[in-house]
Amino acid sequence: MHPKPFLAGAALLLLGTLSSNLHADAGQITGTWQCQQRLHPDPQVIVQLDYEHQFSPNRQFNLGGSLQAEFAGNQLLYRFRGDGDWSIENGHLLIETRNSEFRPDNATAQQFHDLGILKADQFNNAQSSDRFEILQLTNRDLHLKHTRENFITRCKRG
Repeated sequence: MHPKPFLAGAALLLLGTLSSNLHADAGQITGTWQCQQRLHPDPQVIVQLDYEHQFSPNRQFNLGGSLQAEFAGNQLLYRFRGDGDWSIENGHLLIETRNSEFRPDNATAQQFHDLGILKADQFNNAQSSDRFEILQLTNRDLHLKHTRENFITRCKRG
């Protein structure tokens, strides 16, 4: 399997970071969350994202963390960060990413970057609009489902 398609998809899923009849308000989202996504774009591929997502009261956010991909005996590790705007609309969390940075964080990922197999900088300065269904929102837990890609994000209050 060629790593570029599944890693590109995983990175875009990131840029991306309660049921639709659940009432959620901005005050419940505001604060710092420790989030995780575990994706299986292929049966032999595992992609895990671990990151901190901070939602400010002025409807801006920033996030930063790591993406780890395992396939065919290879382990790739990347670091990322991003920022933008957020809002809540009809039980959905809307994320507008304005800026992003994505870089290799281990020798294999750097080698893939240097060889042009997966150029990490193609994800820098990316902009995206993402919509998440709020599946669960409590004082401690936030679970989201991406409305296009159907992946689940699980967060704990930080």
